[in-house]
Amino acid sequence: MWLFMLMIPAAIAVAWVVGRGMIATSPRADLDQHAQVALQAARRRMIGAATVALVLAIVLLLVAIAIGPGWIALVPGLAVGGGLLVYATWPGRDGSVGPQRAASLEPRAPRDSVTRRSIVWWGTAAVISIAAALGVLFVEFEDGVLGRAPDLRHVPGFVGTSPGWHLTLPLVGVTCVLAAVTWFALRRVTEIPALPGIGLAEQDRRWRSESAEIIVQLSAGALLVQCAATVAVVVYAVFGERMHAAPGGSDFFFLYAMVVLVIAVVAFIVFGSALSRAAGLPRHAMAVPEREPAQ
Repeated sequence: MWLFMLMIPAAIAVAWVVGRGMIATSPRADLDQHAQVALQAARRRMIGAATVALVLAIVLLLVAIAIGPGWIALVPGLAVGGGLLVYATWPGRDGSVGPQRAASLEPRAPRDSVTRRSIVWWGTAAVISIAAALGVLFVEFEDGVLGRAPDLRHVPGFVGTSPGWHLTLPLVGVTCVLAAVTWFALRRVTEIPALPGIGLAEQDRRWRSESAEIIVQLSAGALLVQCAATVAVVVYAVFGERMHAAPGGSDFFFLYAMVVLVIAVVAFIVFGSALSRAAGLPRHAMAVPEREPAQ
């Protein structure tokens, strides 16, 4: 039941982003027709990507529950990766774009649009996620008993078997796929004008730079959620539902629960920051910088 409850805040968050994006990209009298078209195209991309990510998350979660709890750990990376792929490939750019109307593409390389802090965040999340996936292989003895809790093996029907390679390989594969999709999305965002048109070069630069930051944050958040889900799935598979029945079992459960909680809180902060930036992206990018008064 708690898995279905997770859909509620996710749906609310996506609806909030879509609503804010629709308001921020509503027609504005201070923009010309080409700028309006560019904003509407950006609006469609944002709504389409958010909708696809949410639908994928719900469908994949239902499929994972039907197949087995272990597959739930794959849902975050696949859902966010699908949303990023849609955002990167969504058509609807201004059809009148030509050599004389395309905004200046500076910077045009992903590394120039993403801050070092965001890269460090993503790298840390990727390392932690892969470490959790590989850690699935080392949480059991040859007989399938948790290595650090030998007393648990004396409780009949208590200790389960770690998922092992059956979960590790898909987790590593999803991590690699998400990394590839993230890089592809960054390349698309930084190489193609988002707001083509005369006089929109600065707005286009801000839009693409901010979009690149949001993409990295969403990808890092997905990796952190994947890591937390991996730890939770393994703990459930190995310990079962009767943790309190074994000597010292509650202590081990509390330790792993705190690890999951800390990672989940960090992931929530990263996701929240990315969604907030995505909601305010149109207004922030199209803001006209204040000019200094003439001396």
